[in-house]
Parts: sequence; C-alpha cells; structure tokens
Amino acid sequence: MSSKYFKHPLGTLAYRDTGDSEQAIVCLHSNSSSKDAFLCLEQNELLKRWRIIAVDLPGHGESSDSELGSEAYTIAGMATMINCLIEQLDCNCHALVGWSLGGHIAMEQAAQNPSITKLVLSGTPPAGPGAEELTEAFIPSEHMALTGKEVFNEHEALIYAAHTIGKKYLEFPNLVEAAVRADGKCRATMTENWGKSTAGTNQARFVKNWNGELAILQGEEDSFVSKSYLDQLLIKNLWRDAVQYIPNAGHAPMLDTPQQYCQLLADFLSE
Repeated sequence: MSSKYFKHPLGTLAYRDTGDSEQAIVCLHSNSSSKDAFLCLEQNELLKRWRIIAVDLPGHGESSDSELGSEAYTIAGMATMINCLIEQLDCNCHALVGWSLGGHIAMEQAAQNPSITKLVLSGTPPAGPGAEELTEAFIPSEHMALTGKEVFNEHEALIYAAHTIGKKYLEFPNLVEAAVRADGKCRATMTENWGKSTAGTNQARFVKNWNGELAILQGEEDSFVSKSYLDQLLIKNLWRDAVQYIPNAGHAPMLDTPQQYCQLLADFLSE
C-alpha cells in the first residue's frame, strides 16, 4: 500500500490508510521508528473491520524533516499536527494507538481534542512533562540515554533500534533503517522540551481524570518502562481495571507477539 501525504505549515506527514471503514484507528510509532511498526495491525484479520491509519511522525520515515523543529518536534507540536491530519481526513477517530513516544503524543492529542474517547498505550508510561516524573517512570540504562541524542553513529542506531524493537529486531530491517533515517534534531528537541514541566499536559493527572477509555497493552519484559510506576498510577477508566501485561513481549509488543496484541486490541475496540 502506497503512502499518502498531508501538508501542514510545520511539515509534511506521510501516512498509510486502509480506508475500509468509517471507524478509524490512528497509530503513532516510537522515537526513531516509522509507521511500518503497525503493518501487523493493517494485515491482521481481527482488525479488518476498522480503518487503520498509520502515521510517520515529523522527521521520521517518509515524513519531512522540519525547518521549524523547535515547534514541530515537541510532543505538543506533533499532537497538533496529527489532530490536523485527522480533521483533514474528516474521519471518525475511534481510537488512538500509541507506542512509546507515540503514546505520549496520543495523550496530548486527547487533551487537545475532546472528540477522542479511546486510547491504547504500549511502552508509554503516562508521565511528564518534567524531569522528576520522567525519572520515576523510565528505567535508566545506556540505551535509554540515547533517546535524546541528536547524532547517532551506525552502532548507536543499531543499539537503539534493537532495544526499542526488541529481540526480533533482525526480522524488521526496515525499522532498523528507520532509526538511521530519523532526524536527530527531533530526538534532541523532543527530549529537552518534555523535560520542562510547562511543555504540555501533565499525563499522570490526565489519566487520573480523563473520561475516555484507556487500555494499556504492555510487554511484560519492557526494559524501558518501570512496572512499579505503571502499577501505582491512578487511572480513571482503565480497561479491565488493570494494565494488560503480555508475556514474552518487550517494549514493542505488537512486534514481539502480534497475534496476542491484535486480539487484545480488537477486544478493547469492540467494547
């Protein structure tokens, strides 16, 4: 399926759109990845009844790098751009599916756009903006330190891709290449900005008070996200009243265990 393009004042977004239903699921990928992370959703029979729209974030995949990075590469700026895409497509956004950075953007979108009533997060602790909350939510490590690095050498790109994609990373050479392609200014700008407490909606408070429905489909072996942080969060409308931990899956459960992930996603979307 070929990509389509949406021109916004802050840059051009590339996206794929199955276009088979009035109910759209908008999918947002992680830092230094691409929309190809959601190919399993587009191809899975369990999700055929929904229209899957997978978006390349600014500075990623086939989307353009932004000359206005200070605005386009913040979480709030990316959320605004993708909300504009949804408005342009004039679709019923049934849910946002966010993986890692994509989940933070999805929560910011929902805070901006009251028509969004369902969120799915994977590899995304509702945390930030502000350095103190982020320190509690994420597990410090060498590969975590690469999250905000502007320039990757080839080895660093491979390390980062391997840890974000997970143990099956060799099966996804396109996503490894996406880590090499990603505009490092996006990593650096996003990380620096989200460390400021005024950068956007407080996400821990957001999930505590939001009237929409939230599902957390979390890899049990995620090496980025603190399980203790997730489990102590107060979430108003958490699906099945618990984080759904997926065995044998890491930071990207849709890649590690696609069938289990798609089954949980289909169940949530159907309710």
